[in-house]
Amino acid sequence: MTPRLKYVGLLVLFCAIKAYAAPCEMNPSGPAQFVFAQVDARQAWTEFKSIESVPKMTPGEGVTAEVWKDPNGSLLVKTSAPAKNTEAYTESCYSKAGYLDSVEFELRTDWGWYYKAEGPFVMNRFHRSTEQYFYSKDDQPMVVRPQQPDDFPQILIPVLYKRAKLLPFADLLEKRQ
Repeated sequence: MTPRLKYVGLLVLFCAIKAYAAPCEMNPSGPAQFVFAQVDARQAWTEFKSIESVPKMTPGEGVTAEVWKDPNGSLLVKTSAPAKNTEAYTESCYSKAGYLDSVEFELRTDWGWYYKAEGPFVMNRFHRSTEQYFYSKDDQPMVVRPQQPDDFPQILIPVLYKRAKLLPFADLLEKRQ
């Protein structure tokens, strides 16, 4: 590939990321339309009436998912995954065609800080347009990055599904639609 084509490709990618307007056009005000959970790794995904009815998760294994479906067919999926010393929250927006459009990720820790990142999902990659560390005590931005992400960089990588049909509870969701 010539240097000029590489430059043009990079320019197109940059413009696509910059032109991306809203992180998610869905902003539900009420409870989720569907709630699913996998309480631990040995149990299958199950549907629940509400997020309050989900039993306590097994740290490092359990995951909950709240789903809102827009009349146009797009989906908003909010997941929560507790682990030892952390809890990861991911908000994924899927287009009406079922493709992942944008991601908001938050990692809460017992170490006195939390991390937030958001941005579009373009070319099979989560492009963090904003990311920041905050102190848990007062929600103020941190000036210096904490040590733990350097020791365990995988904690800052959200679990993402490029297509709604690849969600681990997609078959349960399909039965409800």
